[in-house]
Amino acid sequence: MTFSPAGVVAAFPMPGPRHWRFIADLPDLPGIDDLPGAHSDDHADHSDDHADHSDHSDGQADDRADDRADHSDDRADPDVAAELQRLLDARLTDPPRLTETLWTTTFRVHQRRAESFRRGRVMLAGDAAHSHSPVGGQGMNTGLQDAYALGWRLALVATGRADATLLDTYAAEREPVADRLLAGTARATRVITAQHPVARRARGLALRLVAASPPLGRRAAAALSQLGLGYPHGPLTDLDPHRIGRRRGVPGPGALAPDVALAPDVALAAPDGPTLRQATRTPWFSLLLFAGSDDAAARRLHDDAALIHARFGDLVTARIVATAPTVRDTRDDPSGGEHSGGDHSGGAHSGGARSGGAHSGDDGTVLDPAGRARARYGAAIGEAVLVRPDGYLAYRSTTDPVGRLERYLRTHGITPAPAGVAAPASTTAAGRTS
Repeated sequence: MTFSPAGVVAAFPMPGPRHWRFIADLPDLPGIDDLPGAHSDDHADHSDDHADHSDHSDGQADDRADDRADHSDDRADPDVAAELQRLLDARLTDPPRLTETLWTTTFRVHQRRAESFRRGRVMLAGDAAHSHSPVGGQGMNTGLQDAYALGWRLALVATGRADATLLDTYAAEREPVADRLLAGTARATRVITAQHPVARRARGLALRLVAASPPLGRRAAAALSQLGLGYPHGPLTDLDPHRIGRRRGVPGPGALAPDVALAPDVALAAPDGPTLRQATRTPWFSLLLFAGSDDAAARRLHDDAALIHARFGDLVTARIVATAPTVRDTRDDPSGGEHSGGDHSGGAHSGGARSGGAHSGDDGTVLDPAGRARARYGAAIGEAVLVRPDGYLAYRSTTDPVGRLERYLRTHGITPAPAGVAAPASTTAAGRTS
């Protein structure tokens, strides 16, 4: 991306030799409304016009030209190609020579959001729900997050495992994200396209600071990737008033569950080893039960995990995170300790993938020999952390893991089928969503 007094040009390499895509702002280009693709909308909230072009450059012919001979209508007008070349000449210190313009369009930046992401049986996501400036490349990330956030809720409702009111939480969580996105991309567009000398100097200074500061760079990357967003005040987030003072850097309810490298894996020659996310991957809820090096706590949590599997089936995968496999005492256990096996402890049943290798004990425990996961989560011995299907923390609790989980699911209209019991037919759910 290049900033010049004449405007901005962004260049992106495309598949194929000498094939580039250029995007530029066109605030003062004469006759802009006569260019291909340009249009006006008196009812839209828009900022500067932009041009988007796909070109071949460097004076080389394209060996695929014959393949496109029957699609000449897609080619840009010669006058437009000449105008694009003049634009590059004015804004770049070493402009390329355009030999062929394959496609061009002019568009206005619109900032819009649907009034509601849900109305009855109609749900909106992605571009159908919000439209905004392409600056920052936020559209795809937001659309994918919308789809995932809606998908797991729809799956629970469609299979009769949740009341249709769960769908209301999708709109309640994602609409504020869209509002922040529209405001942020509009602000970024004004900054990127600013031409006042003072604004240009401030922009250059800000970009240099971000490039020179790793913490600022990480924050910018988190914002652009949207991995830094969360739902601390969302309807599915249960805050613990006794844990508000948790130290900085420790993820609280509503935050994205951090991934942690558990230990080097010599067998796989992986220096960082497998991760907590790999060891606990499941399509539904995941309950992390932290035992640390306390074997007595690990045994208690194994009993809790077995009970959770019996009550909630594959909807919740409970995993004990400990520094070593649990030593079971079966002298007073009428089952002979069978419930500590992979199918019950750690939730290695049909709903979750059993993890093998250096990060999984024979009893299904997620092995965290260096205590990295517990340290990253700032978890107390015996603490339970519920992770939602979309990877965000639902709550943290240090008491009664089974009862706390049951209360949470019931509060939010989720009714799991016990292990071995089929979920209600989806036709029942369809009637409930009407």
